[in-house]
Amino acid sequence: MSGPPPAPYGTYPGAPQGGGFAVPGQGYPAPSYPPPTGAYPPPAGAYPPPAGAYPPPAGAYPPPTGAYPPPTGAYPPPTGAYPPPAGQPGYAPQYLPPSPQGGYPSAPQPGFGAYPPPAGPPPVGYPAGGYAPPPGPAPGAYGVEAPQVYYRGEILINNPRFPGGIQKYDGVERDVDAILTHKSKKQLIDLMVNLGPIKMDAVSQEFQMHHNNKKRLTLLQWIEKECSGDLEAGLCGLALGPLKYDAHLIKLVSSDAGDLLNELILDLSLFDINLLSYTYQQMYGKNLSTAIQTKLDGGARKLMTLALQTERLVLPDASTQNPGQLAIDDAQALYKAGAGRMGTDESKFHTILTSRTAPHLSQVCREYHSRQKKPLTKAIDSEFGGLERKALMHIVRGCEVDVHHPELDPAALRDAYMIEKTMEGMGTRERVLVMRLIRAHWSRARLDRIKAAFPFASNNSGHRHLRERVVGETSGNLKELCTALVGGGM
Repeated sequence: MSGPPPAPYGTYPGAPQGGGFAVPGQGYPAPSYPPPTGAYPPPAGAYPPPAGAYPPPAGAYPPPTGAYPPPTGAYPPPTGAYPPPAGQPGYAPQYLPPSPQGGYPSAPQPGFGAYPPPAGPPPVGYPAGGYAPPPGPAPGAYGVEAPQVYYRGEILINNPRFPGGIQKYDGVERDVDAILTHKSKKQLIDLMVNLGPIKMDAVSQEFQMHHNNKKRLTLLQWIEKECSGDLEAGLCGLALGPLKYDAHLIKLVSSDAGDLLNELILDLSLFDINLLSYTYQQMYGKNLSTAIQTKLDGGARKLMTLALQTERLVLPDASTQNPGQLAIDDAQALYKAGAGRMGTDESKFHTILTSRTAPHLSQVCREYHSRQKKPLTKAIDSEFGGLERKALMHIVRGCEVDVHHPELDPAALRDAYMIEKTMEGMGTRERVLVMRLIRAHWSRARLDRIKAAFPFASNNSGHRHLRERVVGETSGNLKELCTALVGGGM
Protein backbone atom coordinates (compact mmCIF):
# COMPACT_ATOMS: atom_id res chain seq x y z
CA MET A 1 0.00 0.00 0.00
CA SER A 2 1.53 3.27 -1.05
CA GLY A 3 1.12 6.74 0.37
CA PRO A 4 1.64 8.16 3.82
CA PRO A 5 0.58 6.22 6.90
CA PRO A 6 -2.62 7.14 8.72
CA ALA A 7 -2.38 10.08 11.07
CA PRO A 8 -1.46 8.93 14.58
CA TYR A 9 -4.26 8.65 17.08
CA GLY A 10 -3.10 11.66 18.98
CA THR A 11 -3.79 14.01 16.06
CA TYR A 12 -7.53 13.71 15.81
CA PRO A 13 -10.20 14.82 18.29
CA GLY A 14 -12.19 11.63 18.06
CA ALA A 15 -12.50 10.46 21.63
CA PRO A 16 -14.54 11.76 24.56
CA GLN A 17 -12.42 13.87 26.86
CA GLY A 18 -14.42 14.35 30.03
CA GLY A 19 -16.96 12.90 32.37
CA GLY A 20 -20.38 13.55 30.98
CA PHE A 21 -22.32 11.40 33.45
CA ALA A 22 -24.75 12.45 36.10
CA VAL A 23 -23.96 11.62 39.72
CA PRO A 24 -25.42 8.15 40.35
CA GLY A 25 -27.55 9.08 43.36
CA GLN A 26 -30.79 7.12 43.26
CA GLY A 27 -30.95 6.85 39.50
CA TYR A 28 -30.47 3.10 39.10
CA PRO A 29 -33.27 0.98 37.68
CA ALA A 30 -34.88 -1.83 39.60
CA PRO A 31 -32.58 -4.84 39.76
CA SER A 32 -34.97 -7.44 41.10
CA TYR A 33 -36.66 -10.17 39.14
CA PRO A 34 -39.50 -12.57 39.85
CA PRO A 35 -38.63 -15.95 41.33
CA PRO A 36 -37.95 -18.64 38.73
CA THR A 37 -41.29 -20.41 38.84
CA GLY A 38 -40.71 -23.41 36.67
CA ALA A 39 -38.31 -21.72 34.33
CA TYR A 40 -38.28 -23.34 30.95
CA PRO A 41 -35.56 -25.52 29.61
CA PRO A 42 -34.02 -24.10 26.46
CA PRO A 43 -36.12 -24.57 23.32
CA ALA A 44 -34.81 -27.39 21.19
CA GLY A 45 -31.79 -26.29 19.26
CA ALA A 46 -31.73 -22.86 20.86
CA TYR A 47 -28.93 -23.21 23.42
CA PRO A 48 -26.12 -22.63 23.13
CA PRO A 49 -25.81 -20.78 19.83
CA PRO A 50 -23.35 -22.52 17.57
CA ALA A 51 -19.86 -21.13 17.47
CA GLY A 52 -18.13 -19.90 14.40
CA ALA A 53 -19.21 -16.32 13.81
CA TYR A 54 -16.43 -14.52 15.59
CA PRO A 55 -13.89 -12.13 14.08
CA PRO A 56 -10.31 -13.20 13.46
CA PRO A 57 -8.10 -13.44 16.52
CA ALA A 58 -5.29 -10.98 17.14
CA GLY A 59 -2.64 -11.36 14.51
CA ALA A 60 -5.06 -11.94 11.66
CA TYR A 61 -5.50 -8.30 10.65
CA PRO A 62 -5.59 -7.36 7.83
CA PRO A 63 -6.65 -10.03 5.31
CA PRO A 64 -4.06 -10.74 2.64
CA THR A 65 -3.75 -8.10 -0.06
CA GLY A 66 -6.55 -8.42 -2.56
CA ALA A 67 -8.47 -10.85 -0.41
CA TYR A 68 -11.93 -10.02 0.76
CA PRO A 69 -12.71 -10.54 4.44
CA PRO A 70 -14.21 -13.94 5.18
CA PRO A 71 -17.99 -14.13 5.31
CA THR A 72 -19.97 -14.22 8.52
CA GLY A 73 -19.52 -17.54 10.24
CA ALA A 74 -16.06 -18.21 8.86
CA TYR A 75 -13.99 -17.13 11.84
CA PRO A 76 -12.93 -19.29 14.76
CA PRO A 77 -14.20 -18.22 18.17
CA PRO A 78 -11.76 -16.14 20.22
CA THR A 79 -10.15 -17.80 23.17
CA GLY A 80 -11.28 -16.62 26.55
CA ALA A 81 -14.78 -15.46 25.69
CA TYR A 82 -17.31 -16.28 28.34
CA PRO A 83 -18.77 -19.69 27.55
CA PRO A 84 -22.30 -20.66 28.52
CA PRO A 85 -22.10 -21.51 32.23
CA ALA A 86 -21.54 -25.20 32.77
CA GLY A 87 -24.44 -27.03 34.33
CA GLN A 88 -26.78 -24.08 34.15
CA PRO A 89 -29.90 -24.38 32.05
CA GLY A 90 -30.63 -21.23 30.11
CA TYR A 91 -32.42 -18.46 31.87
CA ALA A 92 -33.16 -14.82 31.29
CA PRO A 93 -34.49 -11.93 33.31
CA GLN A 94 -38.04 -10.82 33.52
CA TYR A 95 -38.45 -7.35 34.94
CA LEU A 96 -40.69 -6.83 37.93
CA PRO A 97 -43.66 -4.51 37.61
CA PRO A 98 -43.02 -1.31 39.55
CA SER A 99 -44.19 -1.03 43.09
CA PRO A 100 -46.56 1.93 43.56
CA GLN A 101 -43.95 3.87 45.49
CA GLY A 102 -40.86 2.72 43.64
CA GLY A 103 -41.22 4.48 40.34
CA TYR A 104 -39.37 1.69 38.54
CA PRO A 105 -39.95 0.97 34.86
CA SER A 106 -42.79 -1.31 33.96
CA ALA A 107 -42.26 -4.95 33.10
CA PRO A 108 -42.45 -6.65 29.75
CA GLN A 109 -45.11 -9.31 29.49
CA PRO A 110 -44.02 -12.92 29.08
CA GLY A 111 -43.45 -13.79 25.47
CA PHE A 112 -43.59 -10.16 24.46
CA GLY A 113 -42.34 -9.24 21.00
CA ALA A 114 -40.63 -12.41 19.89
CA TYR A 115 -37.89 -12.01 17.34
CA PRO A 116 -35.32 -14.72 16.89
CA PRO A 117 -31.81 -14.49 18.24
CA PRO A 118 -28.95 -14.78 15.79
CA ALA A 119 -27.90 -18.26 14.76
CA GLY A 120 -24.67 -17.78 16.66
CA PRO A 121 -22.58 -14.99 18.14
CA PRO A 122 -22.39 -12.26 15.50
CA PRO A 123 -19.09 -10.75 14.42
CA VAL A 124 -17.59 -8.25 16.82
CA GLY A 125 -17.17 -4.56 16.22
CA TYR A 126 -19.81 -4.02 13.61
CA PRO A 127 -20.85 -0.39 13.34
CA ALA A 128 -24.51 0.27 14.06
CA GLY A 129 -26.04 -2.87 12.71
CA GLY A 130 -22.97 -4.00 10.87
CA TYR A 131 -23.96 -7.58 10.22
CA ALA A 132 -26.80 -8.92 8.19
CA PRO A 133 -29.25 -11.15 10.08
CA PRO A 134 -28.71 -14.81 9.20
CA PRO A 135 -31.00 -16.07 6.46
CA GLY A 136 -33.91 -18.25 7.49
CA PRO A 137 -35.16 -18.99 10.99
CA ALA A 138 -32.57 -19.08 13.71
CA PRO A 139 -32.64 -21.48 16.63
CA GLY A 140 -35.48 -20.38 18.85
CA ALA A 141 -37.38 -18.79 15.98
CA TYR A 142 -41.10 -19.01 15.24
CA GLY A 143 -42.03 -16.96 18.29
CA VAL A 144 -39.91 -18.91 20.81
CA GLU A 145 -37.13 -16.94 22.43
CA ALA A 146 -33.77 -18.46 23.27
CA PRO A 147 -32.95 -18.14 26.98
CA GLN A 148 -29.52 -16.66 26.33
CA VAL A 149 -28.15 -14.56 23.48
CA TYR A 150 -24.91 -12.86 22.53
CA TYR A 151 -24.72 -9.09 22.97
CA ARG A 152 -22.03 -7.00 21.27
CA GLY A 153 -20.87 -10.08 19.44
CA GLU A 154 -19.30 -12.16 22.20
CA ILE A 155 -20.94 -11.40 25.56
CA LEU A 156 -23.35 -14.14 26.62
CA ILE A 157 -26.31 -12.58 28.45
CA ASN A 158 -29.77 -13.56 29.53
CA ASN A 159 -32.33 -12.75 26.85
CA PRO A 160 -34.68 -10.08 28.26
CA ARG A 161 -37.47 -11.37 26.00
CA PHE A 162 -37.25 -14.98 27.15
CA PRO A 163 -40.41 -15.75 29.18
CA GLY A 164 -38.94 -18.53 31.32
CA GLY A 165 -37.42 -16.49 34.12
CA ILE A 166 -34.00 -16.77 35.74
CA GLN A 167 -32.84 -20.08 37.13
CA LYS A 168 -30.58 -20.43 40.12
CA TYR A 169 -27.13 -21.91 39.81
CA ASP A 170 -25.44 -24.11 42.37
CA GLY A 171 -23.81 -21.83 44.89
CA VAL A 172 -25.87 -18.68 44.29
CA GLU A 173 -26.87 -18.47 47.97
CA ARG A 174 -23.22 -18.81 48.93
CA ASP A 175 -22.26 -15.97 46.58
CA VAL A 176 -25.03 -13.71 47.92
CA ASP A 177 -23.95 -14.47 51.46
CA ALA A 178 -20.32 -13.70 50.61
CA ILE A 179 -21.33 -10.31 49.22
CA LEU A 180 -23.46 -9.46 52.25
CA THR A 181 -20.78 -10.53 54.74
CA HIS A 182 -17.70 -9.24 52.89
CA LYS A 183 -14.76 -8.33 55.11
CA SER A 184 -13.26 -5.61 52.91
CA LYS A 185 -14.02 -3.55 49.84
CA LYS A 186 -11.34 -5.49 47.96
CA GLN A 187 -13.10 -8.75 48.74
CA LEU A 188 -16.43 -7.28 47.62
CA ILE A 189 -14.90 -6.00 44.37
CA ASP A 190 -13.29 -9.36 43.59
CA LEU A 191 -16.56 -11.20 44.25
CA MET A 192 -18.59 -8.99 41.93
CA VAL A 193 -16.03 -8.67 39.14
CA ASN A 194 -15.68 -12.46 38.90
CA LEU A 195 -19.38 -13.31 38.75
CA GLY A 196 -19.98 -12.53 35.07
CA PRO A 197 -23.32 -11.45 33.53
CA ILE A 198 -25.20 -14.76 33.79
CA LYS A 199 -24.47 -15.41 37.45
CA MET A 200 -24.92 -11.73 38.32
CA ASP A 201 -28.56 -11.85 37.21
CA ALA A 202 -29.20 -14.84 39.48
CA VAL A 203 -27.45 -13.10 42.39
CA SER A 204 -29.58 -9.99 41.84
CA GLN A 205 -32.70 -12.15 41.85
CA GLU A 206 -31.85 -13.95 45.08
CA PHE A 207 -30.31 -11.00 46.91
CA GLN A 208 -33.40 -9.29 48.35
CA MET A 209 -34.83 -12.38 50.05
CA HIS A 210 -31.57 -13.82 51.38
CA HIS A 211 -31.72 -14.57 55.12
CA ASN A 212 -28.75 -12.28 55.86
CA ASN A 213 -30.36 -9.35 54.05
CA LYS A 214 -32.31 -8.11 57.06
CA LYS A 215 -33.53 -4.88 55.44
CA ARG A 216 -34.63 -6.65 52.25
CA LEU A 217 -32.66 -4.25 50.05
CA THR A 218 -32.17 -4.97 46.39
CA LEU A 219 -28.58 -5.46 45.29
CA LEU A 220 -28.44 -1.95 43.81
CA GLN A 221 -29.94 -0.39 46.94
CA TRP A 222 -27.44 -2.29 49.07
CA ILE A 223 -24.50 -1.10 46.94
CA GLU A 224 -25.70 2.50 47.20
CA LYS A 225 -25.81 2.12 50.98
CA GLU A 226 -22.42 0.39 51.30
CA CYS A 227 -20.39 2.37 48.76
CA SER A 228 -20.07 5.84 47.27
CA GLY A 229 -18.53 7.72 44.37
CA ASP A 230 -16.75 5.85 41.60
CA LEU A 231 -16.82 2.55 43.49
CA GLU A 232 -20.60 2.79 43.83
CA ALA A 233 -20.95 3.62 40.13
CA GLY A 234 -18.70 0.72 39.14
CA LEU A 235 -20.32 -1.93 41.32
CA CYS A 236 -23.80 -0.81 40.28
CA GLY A 237 -22.65 -1.12 36.66
CA LEU A 238 -21.54 -4.69 37.32
CA ALA A 239 -24.84 -5.46 39.05
CA LEU A 240 -26.85 -4.15 36.10
CA GLY A 241 -25.05 -6.35 33.60
CA PRO A 242 -23.95 -5.47 30.04
CA LEU A 243 -27.31 -4.67 28.46
CA LYS A 244 -28.97 -2.75 31.29
CA TYR A 245 -25.71 -0.95 32.06
CA ASP A 246 -25.55 0.37 28.49
CA ALA A 247 -29.16 1.54 28.74
CA HIS A 248 -28.39 3.18 32.08
CA LEU A 249 -25.33 4.96 30.67
CA ILE A 250 -27.34 6.31 27.75
CA LYS A 251 -29.85 7.69 30.24
CA LEU A 252 -27.07 9.37 32.24
CA VAL A 253 -25.14 10.91 29.34
CA SER A 254 -25.55 14.67 29.47
CA SER A 255 -26.29 16.72 26.36
CA ASP A 256 -22.84 18.33 26.47
CA ALA A 257 -21.11 14.93 26.37
CA GLY A 258 -22.96 13.41 23.43
CA ASP A 259 -19.74 11.94 22.06
CA LEU A 260 -19.92 9.26 24.76
CA LEU A 261 -22.92 7.90 22.87
CA ASN A 262 -20.60 6.86 20.04
CA GLU A 263 -19.08 3.97 21.95
CA LEU A 264 -22.48 2.95 23.37
CA ILE A 265 -24.27 2.82 20.00
CA LEU A 266 -22.05 2.85 16.92
CA ASP A 267 -20.47 -0.59 17.36
CA LEU A 268 -23.81 -2.37 17.79
CA SER A 269 -25.38 -4.80 15.35
CA LEU A 270 -29.02 -4.61 14.30
CA PHE A 271 -29.75 -7.40 16.76
CA ASP A 272 -27.95 -5.52 19.56
CA ILE A 273 -29.92 -2.35 18.85
CA ASN A 274 -33.17 -4.28 19.02
CA LEU A 275 -32.15 -5.70 22.41
CA LEU A 276 -31.02 -2.32 23.72
CA SER A 277 -34.11 -0.51 22.46
CA TYR A 278 -36.36 -3.09 24.09
CA THR A 279 -34.47 -2.90 27.39
CA TYR A 280 -34.40 0.91 27.41
CA GLN A 281 -38.17 0.99 26.86
CA GLN A 282 -38.73 -1.43 29.76
CA MET A 283 -36.42 0.44 32.13
CA TYR A 284 -37.42 4.02 31.37
CA GLY A 285 -40.68 3.85 29.41
CA LYS A 286 -39.17 5.83 26.53
CA ASN A 287 -38.15 5.15 22.95
CA LEU A 288 -34.36 4.82 22.70
CA SER A 289 -34.01 6.72 19.42
CA THR A 290 -36.16 9.59 20.68
CA ALA A 291 -34.19 9.78 23.94
CA ILE A 292 -30.86 9.94 22.10
CA GLN A 293 -32.08 12.57 19.64
CA THR A 294 -32.72 14.94 22.54
CA LYS A 295 -29.00 14.76 23.46
CA LEU A 296 -27.68 15.62 19.97
CA ASP A 297 -28.22 18.05 17.13
CA GLY A 298 -27.04 18.71 13.59
CA GLY A 299 -25.12 16.08 11.67
CA ALA A 300 -24.42 13.98 14.76
CA ARG A 301 -28.15 13.66 15.39
CA LYS A 302 -28.83 12.63 11.78
CA LEU A 303 -26.06 10.03 11.88
CA MET A 304 -27.19 8.53 15.19
CA THR A 305 -30.83 8.43 14.08
CA LEU A 306 -29.79 6.48 10.99
CA ALA A 307 -27.63 4.14 13.06
CA LEU A 308 -30.61 3.30 15.30
CA GLN A 309 -32.87 2.29 12.40
CA THR A 310 -33.15 -1.49 12.63
CA GLU A 311 -35.00 -1.92 9.34
CA ARG A 312 -32.20 -0.71 7.11
CA LEU A 313 -30.29 -3.00 4.77
CA VAL A 314 -26.74 -3.88 5.79
CA LEU A 315 -24.32 -4.91 3.06
CA PRO A 316 -22.74 -7.07 1.90
CA ASP A 317 -25.41 -9.71 2.39
CA ALA A 318 -26.23 -13.01 0.71
CA SER A 319 -27.49 -11.19 -2.38
CA THR A 320 -24.25 -9.25 -2.94
CA GLN A 321 -22.66 -10.82 -6.02
CA ASN A 322 -19.29 -9.03 -5.92
CA PRO A 323 -18.35 -7.72 -2.46
CA GLY A 324 -14.92 -6.63 -3.66
CA GLN A 325 -16.44 -4.40 -6.32
CA LEU A 326 -18.86 -2.98 -3.75
CA ALA A 327 -15.86 -1.98 -1.59
CA ILE A 328 -14.28 -0.20 -4.57
CA ASP A 329 -17.56 1.54 -5.36
CA ASP A 330 -17.99 2.63 -1.74
CA ALA A 331 -14.45 4.02 -1.58
CA GLN A 332 -15.03 6.00 -4.76
CA ALA A 333 -18.42 7.23 -3.51
CA LEU A 334 -16.85 8.49 -0.28
CA TYR A 335 -14.16 10.33 -2.22
CA LYS A 336 -16.73 11.95 -4.50
CA ALA A 337 -18.83 12.92 -1.47
CA GLY A 338 -15.89 14.58 0.29
CA ALA A 339 -12.46 15.47 -1.02
CA GLY A 340 -13.53 15.05 -4.65
CA ARG A 341 -16.08 17.87 -4.68
CA MET A 342 -16.80 21.36 -3.42
CA GLY A 343 -18.62 20.99 -0.15
CA THR A 344 -19.41 17.69 1.53
CA ASP A 345 -22.25 15.26 0.89
CA GLU A 346 -22.70 14.31 4.54
CA SER A 347 -25.59 11.93 3.88
CA LYS A 348 -23.40 9.72 1.68
CA PHE A 349 -20.88 9.28 4.50
CA HIS A 350 -23.69 8.60 6.98
CA THR A 351 -25.36 6.02 4.76
CA ILE A 352 -22.26 4.02 3.82
CA LEU A 353 -20.68 4.02 7.26
CA THR A 354 -23.86 2.85 9.03
CA SER A 355 -24.97 0.26 6.47
CA ARG A 356 -21.86 -1.84 5.90
CA THR A 357 -20.31 -4.65 7.88
CA ALA A 358 -17.05 -4.04 9.72
CA PRO A 359 -14.99 -6.42 7.54
CA HIS A 360 -16.39 -4.65 4.49
CA LEU A 361 -15.51 -1.23 5.89
CA SER A 362 -11.97 -2.47 6.49
CA GLN A 363 -11.80 -3.27 2.80
CA VAL A 364 -13.28 0.14 1.93
CA CYS A 365 -10.57 1.83 4.01
CA ARG A 366 -7.86 -0.10 2.18
CA GLU A 367 -9.35 0.77 -1.21
CA TYR A 368 -9.65 4.43 -0.26
CA HIS A 369 -6.06 4.63 0.96
CA SER A 370 -4.76 2.82 -2.10
CA ARG A 371 -6.52 5.17 -4.52
CA GLN A 372 -6.29 8.51 -2.72
CA LYS A 373 -2.89 7.99 -1.06
CA LYS A 374 -4.28 9.03 2.31
CA PRO A 375 -6.41 7.31 4.93
CA LEU A 376 -10.15 7.77 5.12
CA THR A 377 -9.78 9.12 8.65
CA LYS A 378 -7.76 12.05 7.33
CA ALA A 379 -10.50 12.86 4.82
CA ILE A 380 -13.13 12.79 7.57
CA ASP A 381 -10.96 14.96 9.79
CA SER A 382 -10.79 17.65 7.10
CA GLU A 383 -14.41 17.44 5.93
CA PHE A 384 -16.32 17.29 9.22
CA GLY A 385 -16.31 18.93 12.63
CA GLY A 386 -17.71 18.63 16.13
CA LEU A 387 -19.66 15.62 17.32
CA GLU A 388 -20.37 14.49 13.77
CA ARG A 389 -16.65 14.12 13.08
CA LYS A 390 -16.12 12.24 16.33
CA ALA A 391 -18.93 9.81 15.49
CA LEU A 392 -17.63 9.10 11.99
CA MET A 393 -14.10 8.76 13.34
CA HIS A 394 -15.30 6.23 15.89
CA ILE A 395 -16.74 4.01 13.17
CA VAL A 396 -13.77 4.26 10.81
CA ARG A 397 -11.09 3.97 13.51
CA GLY A 398 -12.70 0.66 14.46
CA CYS A 399 -12.17 -0.68 10.92
CA GLU A 400 -9.09 1.06 9.50
CA VAL A 401 -6.03 -1.14 10.00
CA ASP A 402 -2.98 0.67 11.38
CA VAL A 403 -0.26 0.19 8.76
CA HIS A 404 2.39 0.20 11.50
CA HIS A 405 0.62 -2.53 13.49
CA PRO A 406 -1.46 -4.60 11.06
CA GLU A 407 -1.47 -7.49 13.52
CA LEU A 408 -3.69 -5.52 15.92
CA ASP A 409 -7.46 -5.43 15.87
CA PRO A 410 -8.25 -1.83 14.82
CA ALA A 411 -11.28 -1.65 17.11
CA ALA A 412 -9.14 -2.78 20.05
CA LEU A 413 -6.49 -0.17 19.20
CA ARG A 414 -9.17 2.52 19.08
CA ASP A 415 -10.61 1.40 22.41
CA ALA A 416 -7.15 1.23 23.99
CA TYR A 417 -6.56 4.79 22.86
CA MET A 418 -9.83 5.94 24.45
CA ILE A 419 -8.93 4.24 27.74
CA GLU A 420 -5.52 5.92 27.61
CA LYS A 421 -7.19 9.31 27.03
CA THR A 422 -9.02 9.03 30.35
CA MET A 423 -5.66 8.85 32.14
CA GLU A 424 -3.80 11.42 30.04
CA GLY A 425 -2.65 14.79 31.35
CA MET A 426 -3.56 16.31 34.68
CA GLY A 427 -6.10 14.22 36.55
CA THR A 428 -7.78 10.96 35.64
CA ARG A 429 -11.38 10.96 34.42
CA GLU A 430 -12.36 8.24 36.86
CA ARG A 431 -16.02 7.77 35.93
CA VAL A 432 -15.29 7.34 32.21
CA LEU A 433 -12.30 5.08 32.96
CA VAL A 434 -14.51 2.82 35.08
CA MET A 435 -17.19 2.77 32.36
CA ARG A 436 -14.73 1.74 29.66
CA LEU A 437 -13.04 -0.94 31.75
CA ILE A 438 -16.37 -2.45 32.80
CA ARG A 439 -17.63 -2.59 29.23
CA ALA A 440 -14.36 -4.19 28.10
CA HIS A 441 -14.11 -6.76 30.88
CA TRP A 442 -17.40 -8.51 30.07
CA SER A 443 -15.71 -10.14 27.08
CA ARG A 444 -12.42 -11.73 28.07
CA ALA A 445 -11.43 -11.98 24.40
CA ARG A 446 -12.13 -8.30 23.73
CA LEU A 447 -10.24 -7.27 26.86
CA ASP A 448 -7.26 -9.37 25.77
CA ARG A 449 -7.24 -7.63 22.39
CA ILE A 450 -7.37 -4.21 24.06
CA LYS A 451 -4.54 -5.17 26.40
CA ALA A 452 -2.45 -6.34 23.45
CA ALA A 453 -3.06 -3.02 21.67
CA PHE A 454 -2.62 -0.73 24.67
CA PRO A 455 1.19 -0.36 24.56
CA PHE A 456 0.80 1.06 21.05
CA ALA A 457 -1.94 3.57 21.88
CA SER A 458 -0.87 7.13 21.11
CA ASN A 459 0.55 9.25 23.93
CA ASN A 460 1.18 6.13 26.02
CA SER A 461 4.72 7.20 26.86
CA GLY A 462 7.00 4.29 27.51
CA HIS A 463 4.55 1.84 25.90
CA ARG A 464 3.31 0.71 29.27
CA HIS A 465 0.84 -2.12 29.64
CA LEU A 466 -2.73 -1.40 30.67
CA ARG A 467 -2.48 -2.81 34.18
CA GLU A 468 0.72 -0.88 34.87
CA ARG A 469 -0.88 2.33 33.60
CA VAL A 470 -3.99 1.88 35.71
CA VAL A 471 -1.95 1.15 38.85
CA GLY A 472 0.00 4.37 38.34
CA GLU A 473 -3.08 6.54 37.81
CA THR A 474 -5.50 5.32 40.49
CA SER A 475 -5.51 4.75 44.22
CA GLY A 476 -7.59 3.28 47.01
CA ASN A 477 -10.83 1.50 46.19
CA LEU A 478 -10.76 2.83 42.64
CA LYS A 479 -7.40 1.11 42.07
CA GLU A 480 -8.78 -2.14 43.50
CA LEU A 481 -11.78 -1.94 41.16
CA CYS A 482 -9.83 -1.04 38.02
CA THR A 483 -7.09 -3.63 38.53
CA ALA A 484 -9.70 -6.32 39.20
CA LEU A 485 -11.46 -5.38 35.95
CA VAL A 486 -8.21 -5.45 33.98
CA GLY A 487 -7.07 -8.72 35.54
CA GLY A 488 -3.57 -10.09 35.57
CA GLY A 489 -0.95 -10.09 32.86
CA MET A 490 -0.45 -7.08 30.62
